[in-house]
Amino acid sequence: MTEAGDRKLRVSSNQKRTAWRVRCRRRLATHIEAETLGLRIEPDDVRLQPDDETRYAWQVDEPELEPLFEKALSKHSVGAYIELCSEVGKTFRAINRDQGERSASGQLRTLEEQRAALEEAIRGAKEQNEFLRDEKMALEKRLKEAEEHASERLREMELKITTLEENISKHQRDTKEWMSVAECYERTYTQCSAGLSQAILFLQGMGKRKSGKPKTSTVRGKQPAGRQLKGNGESTEGQNSASSNNNAGEHVVAGPASRANENHGAVPADDASDVGSEKSEESSEVEPERRKKRHKGPKRSEWAVALIQDFIGKVGSEFKDALQSDPPDLTKVESLLSQLNKGIQSANHSNHAHLTDGVIKADMYRNTYDGWEAKISMAYVKENPEEGWRAYDATLNVLRYFNRENNLPIEWVFSPAATQKQFGERPSTVIEPSPDLEMDDSATDYESESESESESEAEIDGIDALETRMRKEYSSLSGGKVLYWWPVGTGTQIFVRYGSKRKAIYRVRAGSSMPYSEHDTELILGQTRGNKKIIMTDDNGRIREAWAWTRNQVADIVGVGWKIEDDDEAGVNALDLILPRKSAMYPHTRVIVKWNDGQTSLERRGFVRRIANGTSLNGDRMIYLKAREMEKTYWGEEFYDEAEESDSDYETDTTQLRKKSRRRWHQNRSSRRHWQESDSSESDADSETSESSLESKLRRSRRHKVSNANKQRAERLLKVSKSYLALHVKTISYEASALIDPLASHWGTFHACLYTPTDFARDQIDMYGVRKSQRLPYSTIFSYFRLRCEEQQHIIRLEQDTRTLVASLPYFRNLHAIQLRFTDGIEDRFQSLANRMLLDGHPMFPNHLEKLLTAITVAQENEVTIRTFEISGFYSRAPTEDRPLHQLATEALQKVENLRLVDSPAMMPFVNRLSLPCLRRLELANCWLSIPALEECIRLRADSLQSIHFENTWILEEEISHEGIHISMGCTKSLLDHLARVPGAGRLRLTASR
Repeated sequence: MTEAGDRKLRVSSNQKRTAWRVRCRRRLATHIEAETLGLRIEPDDVRLQPDDETRYAWQVDEPELEPLFEKALSKHSVGAYIELCSEVGKTFRAINRDQGERSASGQLRTLEEQRAALEEAIRGAKEQNEFLRDEKMALEKRLKEAEEHASERLREMELKITTLEENISKHQRDTKEWMSVAECYERTYTQCSAGLSQAILFLQGMGKRKSGKPKTSTVRGKQPAGRQLKGNGESTEGQNSASSNNNAGEHVVAGPASRANENHGAVPADDASDVGSEKSEESSEVEPERRKKRHKGPKRSEWAVALIQDFIGKVGSEFKDALQSDPPDLTKVESLLSQLNKGIQSANHSNHAHLTDGVIKADMYRNTYDGWEAKISMAYVKENPEEGWRAYDATLNVLRYFNRENNLPIEWVFSPAATQKQFGERPSTVIEPSPDLEMDDSATDYESESESESESEAEIDGIDALETRMRKEYSSLSGGKVLYWWPVGTGTQIFVRYGSKRKAIYRVRAGSSMPYSEHDTELILGQTRGNKKIIMTDDNGRIREAWAWTRNQVADIVGVGWKIEDDDEAGVNALDLILPRKSAMYPHTRVIVKWNDGQTSLERRGFVRRIANGTSLNGDRMIYLKAREMEKTYWGEEFYDEAEESDSDYETDTTQLRKKSRRRWHQNRSSRRHWQESDSSESDADSETSESSLESKLRRSRRHKVSNANKQRAERLLKVSKSYLALHVKTISYEASALIDPLASHWGTFHACLYTPTDFARDQIDMYGVRKSQRLPYSTIFSYFRLRCEEQQHIIRLEQDTRTLVASLPYFRNLHAIQLRFTDGIEDRFQSLANRMLLDGHPMFPNHLEKLLTAITVAQENEVTIRTFEISGFYSRAPTEDRPLHQLATEALQKVENLRLVDSPAMMPFVNRLSLPCLRRLELANCWLSIPALEECIRLRADSLQSIHFENTWILEEEISHEGIHISMGCTKSLLDHLARVPGAGRLRLTASR
């Protein structure tokens, strides 16, 4: 643009400004004259800053316009003139000069009055605050006095309660002593009565044989004097519990062999199996051989049996739960039986029968339970676990016999929980009686939920009977019911249930392993609900296949069965075969699936793996978990929890008897209550399966001491936080032990999965240089790791450490450093087994970190500032995607200036995700360095990080030559060379200690 053009623009702009200034003066003059004051002012005399001679002033309502009145009107711009013209009379106006002065003085006076009123209100508020403070202190004093008074009253009441409990306990002991005396007399009377009845029956049988009458007793003949039948030489405990029952109609002579020899010179049969297999010489000469014939008493009426079965179906589970609770709810049991008896009596009346026919004795369970309590309170039983468990077995026999005679389920007996609580786990020398064998002599036909072979055994002989006895002798499972079958190649396979429906386990067997009817048993076809597909059309009109039945239609998995090689479970841990592992080969497995429509079907393993959320391994875990729950329910808690069980998970009675002879010396020493660790490996094996009662008590005592020690440590920390020592605490170290595998708390999984007897034997061979007296028995190893595992699970379950830290840290006002150290927590003598027992990379590492960060956050809210934070031994990978944990760590460590990571290389990625604005110094020790993670840390902390210290750190160094690539551990120089290439590292202070 030319110079002339510039001048022209300037002239135009000045003219515009002059025109607007003239217009603005005229507008303001018109406002003064016509709109407000009526004063005639020439436009050229209008002023924005009136002087002393001016008769008007300007009142401005908007503070934004006040700067316009600080300059002369001639010095404003075009925009200012335009704004003045538009706002005059609206946001500012002309007033008399005297009125403006009066208005300002009035406003000042108003402000002074308001100030005085405000000061008066402040003085009143202060006085009110002091009054409330005094009242608060008085209330706090009264509250403290009330708390002290209440605490004193509470102590007095606790003392009274303790005294009353001691008196009640003394009276209960006296009552039990008298009951035991009464029970002793009653037992003596019962034995004498039973012996007299047996003698009468035996003499009647002898009289019938001498008179030539045909025999009707189940005893077919006699044996020569001096010969003992099977079982007489083993034990007389179970034999003495059997007695003749005329009401039942079964005339069986039972008793010790010695008594029979002394009285009559002949030995009567001890049980139905011996009676059925032995023949009398006299009988074989008189009449041909014939099968055993049972002579039954009067059968229950059909209506009574129907009412009992209906009772079992409706309230069976409720009745069983009440009976097997600890202690049993005998009032409810008697109430339910009384209702049943009323129904039976009503039916008897309708059918013109005697009112008491078929009535069940309602107080039988209470009398039996009272007798058991009196038995275990006797002096010679209290401290003898074997006698205590034999007393429970005797009660078991009585109730099973009673249930069989009254058409009730055999499993309606008392739970062994009370016996376990008082005497510990069942000793290996006391074998649990089998309900099938003990009930053979019952005259009442009864079918339990799990079909038994006892009825069919009476109809077989020869090779079939031998095979049946073989199965019982060498198989831990017998008497199963075949639920399903399917063809496999040229043969078949079957799905078998063992036990009742409520306590069942399942197995897949070869079809030839046990008899079944293909017509009466459900056939499983190739297509089931689990693998059925349908053809459907999607939204795009394409045809595709889809599963007809999905997870949404599944209600539950109610059973799991799997194949065991050769159908032989002796010495085999069945659960170990289906233990979920990656790339594992599982045996043929079938599951019973219950659907939402109430139907059930038998499906393959692949169906569960398909419907499981996540990976297919989760499906394997679901199968294993269900199988483990069923096995535990079937075999009992003690089968998995205690070391008193046999070496094999499914050890047969025969195997136990074979071991019994090898243990005789060890048991004789245990019976004298001297618990010692044997030097021989054979005694080690014995000790793992048959610990003495004293060891059980020591174990329970130690578990109690461990839990008390944890509680005492927590209480000690809380006590210190409330004392004067809290002001002198500057550093707190929190040590967390690595988590022991929960499988270590169960005997079955410990010796089958974690540390097998084979591994133990191999380790013993490797310890040839160690004296036998210094070697650890297998039972000691198991007991140690089980107690450690239970201690950890107790702490985790109660969240004891979290509550303690949160409650105590805020009281350490001068606390500035916290150390989080992870250790294995295992004694030196067990260190060689640490790798087997510890869970590597378990999520409990982040859980401990979260607990401590939570406590630090609470402490910071109470003005406790943590400047130094150390993590040691955190070798598990921290969850880098856990946003809540990141937020918690950022909040807790926001004022940390010194961060020290010892043997925790996996923490670097996690730390890099945190915002640490105050971090000045980073220390890395005893770890391998990750250069990329370190580079990222330096880049992210460029504004705050000032120094990095390395202590015993290593990096991988590669050297490439004509001979190849050599990898070695880098030195300090190589470490510094690497860091020199990192952008931003030059400004840091680097120190290293090797």
